[in-house]
Amino acid sequence: MAASHSGIDLQKIVNTWLQEDPDRKYNIISNGISGHGPWEGWLQVELAYTVMDDSDKSLRVDRYDFVYDGGNEASYFEVINGTSRTIVELKCEKSNTPGNLVVDGVVENRENLKRGLYDEYRPAKCLSVGVAVREEAIQAIQDHELFKKGEMKGFFCPNNKVYFAFLEFMVEKS
Repeated sequence: MAASHSGIDLQKIVNTWLQEDPDRKYNIISNGISGHGPWEGWLQVELAYTVMDDSDKSLRVDRYDFVYDGGNEASYFEVINGTSRTIVELKCEKSNTPGNLVVDGVVENRENLKRGLYDEYRPAKCLSVGVAVREEAIQAIQDHELFKKGEMKGFFCPNNKVYFAFLEFMVEKS
């Protein structure tokens, strides 16, 4: 029998996070995209803190928990509420990369969660999240078959400069 799980509302979390100085956060994201190396770790901390700060304190947020079979890959963060959990994976846009890299990463993260999540972390609501700024990357998301079928959802942040796309799904016990 599947556990019921209301999970977390990604759009609410992002909007809450951006309420405080959205232009500054956009500038930080722009720098992250154009800089060297990944910036998912920074976003992970920001969103995890927002979940903790905005919750009724009954939620626990764990970062870099080794949830995958094999023990060498960690999730960006998971939100635990009693016996239910939401596991979040992130894929953030980088400059000088093909526009489809974000959407392909979101799909790949979903497949990794479905295939490789340790049984003790199941059942879990999962969010595979992509973040894009460049029109090429946003268009690649919106042109993807999963987006067109309504499986992948997306939204612009209140400042209309940053686009979040996500796949939301359950991973049940094996």
